[in-house]
Amino acid sequence: PIGTFGLSLKTRLGHTTDEDDTVKAFGNIEPGSLTSFTIEPDSRVAGETTNFVVGVKLANPLPSDASIFIFLPQVLHDNSTWNGDVVIEASSFDGTIDSVASSPGIVNITRLNDGNETSAGTTIKVRISGVKNIPYSGDVGDYNISTKQSNGVFIDFTDVITNEPIFVPATLHSGNVTVANNAEARAGQVDTLHIRITLSSNPLPVDGKIKVRLPGEYCKKVISGDACDSLSVTDIAGMDGELTSAYSGGILTFNRSGATNFPSSAAIEFNVSGITFPREHGEQPTFSINTTLANGIVIDTLEGVAGPYIYGAGDLIRNVSVTLANPLSGKST
Repeated sequence: PIGTFGLSLKTRLGHTTDEDDTVKAFGNIEPGSLTSFTIEPDSRVAGETTNFVVGVKLANPLPSDASIFIFLPQVLHDNSTWNGDVVIEASSFDGTIDSVASSPGIVNITRLNDGNETSAGTTIKVRISGVKNIPYSGDVGDYNISTKQSNGVFIDFTDVITNEPIFVPATLHSGNVTVANNAEARAGQVDTLHIRITLSSNPLPVDGKIKVRLPGEYCKKVISGDACDSLSVTDIAGMDGELTSAYSGGILTFNRSGATNFPSSAAIEFNVSGITFPREHGEQPTFSINTTLANGIVIDTLEGVAGPYIYGAGDLIRNVSVTLANPLSGKST
């Protein structure tokens, strides 16, 4: 029941004819709707440990012994042992608080009954520290926040966030693209690239991918179309499992299989043969390298990776002859 009420019947002159003080009302009272729910991380870089400022506008008063429950997908996904701290931001309410991770993904903030009731319509804010961002870019799913009485009964609730944060890829610690076996890259020849990367603080999943965007005329046939249609990955070092490769639209994609999660900050290197080098010799535009989830969502990225210098092919044109159409002296030909 919602509660017990007193009920009385009175005459027109105010005389009581019947009464009952034990009338019970049944049903559910829905919680109020919190508004202006905001999440502001100090850093939006994938995998970084940062602080989150959470704000919301109360629909109903917040008692001095109430609790605030905040569901952060980051705590659910990658912070199973979260032991950060929570502080009241900008004196948005008074008293002291305690905080724990009460269940997967939920930060439970309890008021310790030494402050005042906070009025309806007040915007309250808390800063949650020690939260590790998800280890890939993009959004993380649904957030929600609720307030509850000390007996666990809901006061207010919302799962509508006004500014869902979008996270950006982290930067690979390093990336190198060279010719295998310290050979020289020759214009127009088919040869082997050596690729080496060092991950950021984010791991590479068992089904993750490494993508390398080739600059300029890499993998272009002499006449038209694409080359690089017969690639092979060898000499994998620092990583278990296998890598299979494919080329499309200027991008080399390396797919992992038969592997385990590759740890953060670790180095990976391998050779890929069957690469057609550019026809023009000299310095070339730079490469870019990404690691991604199986669905292509970027984890880490690195732009501006210098590649090998392209030398001339090394073969001279032989048996050249020139025949003049009009061999007369002083005449154009």
